Amino acid sequence: MRRILCLLAVLAVVLSLSVGASAATNASEVHVTVIVSSDGTAQVTQVVNFHLEQAVDGFRYPLPANARDIAVNGNSVRVTRDQDAAYVDMNRLFGNATGNFTATFTYSLENLVGYNEDKLLMLELPIVWGFSYPVESLDFTITLPGEIQNRPAFTSGYFKARI
Repeated sequence: MRRILCLLAVLAVVLSLSVGASAATNASEVHVTVIVSSDGTAQVTQVVNFHLEQAVDGFRYPLPANARDIAVNGNSVRVTRDQDAAYVDMNRLFGNATGNFTATFTYSLENLVGYNEDKLLMLELPIVWGFSYPVESLDFTITLPGEIQNRPAFTSGYFKARI
């Protein structure tokens, strides 16, 4: 990917999610780290600090539909999938926990690199996928292979804003 103009389309796509979460349920902090390989695959780590004031039946955490090798806190987990997302059953992992707790999600994504209509190299990377509860703080770090010669453009699907 050296010496190629990169257009990074960082998609923070907000999809609907049937969590049934109350206003007192939130993710106080979300930290996302993505390491992209030259073949267009990515290793993703999300550290999420949850706050639940009451137990939530059917509490699921969404990941991109094409996420593979999913683990939570270092342990492989089964997920349910539909066309929009892969869902981790948080009740199965943490029971009916209330209060503050942290979960570290790791997974891989494939086939992320392509070209846009201007024939510029594009990395389409869904880093936050399907939240239906508030997020107080989100930060992400993306490590790309090689050296970027030009300033990449970042685009977010969240409110269709440029970031």
